[in-house]
Amino acid sequence: MLGLLSILFSLGRGLVFFMPGLLFSFSTVTRRLLKEYRYLVLLMLLFVCGLVAIYAKWWGWYGGLTWGPRFFVFAAVPASILLAVRVRHATELSPTANALTLLVLVLSGWVGVSGAVADLSTLDFCARNDAALEAFCWYTPEFSPLWHPLVTFPELTWRTEIVVLYCGVVFVWLAAPVVSALARAVRAHGVESLATGWRL
Repeated sequence: MLGLLSILFSLGRGLVFFMPGLLFSFSTVTRRLLKEYRYLVLLMLLFVCGLVAIYAKWWGWYGGLTWGPRFFVFAAVPASILLAVRVRHATELSPTANALTLLVLVLSGWVGVSGAVADLSTLDFCARNDAALEAFCWYTPEFSPLWHPLVTFPELTWRTEIVVLYCGVVFVWLAAPVVSALARAVRAHGVESLATGWRL
């Protein structure tokens, strides 16, 4: 159970943070939009569930001193498909659903940028004293490979600058239909439309 919680929710390795598109697998709207591809995506998600179940029982579930959940890199495929189908059908979604899509897209974009600029040498303390402090890299936000650049942003080289610029261009291109749908909803119904469907 502890391995399962760590694989899913730890700030340094959790699939929820590194592949947030997986959360859309719980959305009936997203599953409906997948149409004929939903069984393929379901098979991929079942494979990911199998990986999680197997690695959750192993003490080395975190994959050592690496950037992100390397044992579960396959999960990026269904996560990307689930996110892409919502972006493609942004005009068919409610404002609340589009706002959630944009949030997940922002987090996914940050995963790409931080992965490109990551400098694991700045986290070498996690391996000191026979890795006695390594758990900080799994659970503590400021020592997580995903969030550490927000504390100490690594120096960019011209290569990483190109990758960051590319990630930015791709993000803007993907976010455009979602932002456009949100803007139309706000123009038509006001800001109150963003809260449609929420219950307090």
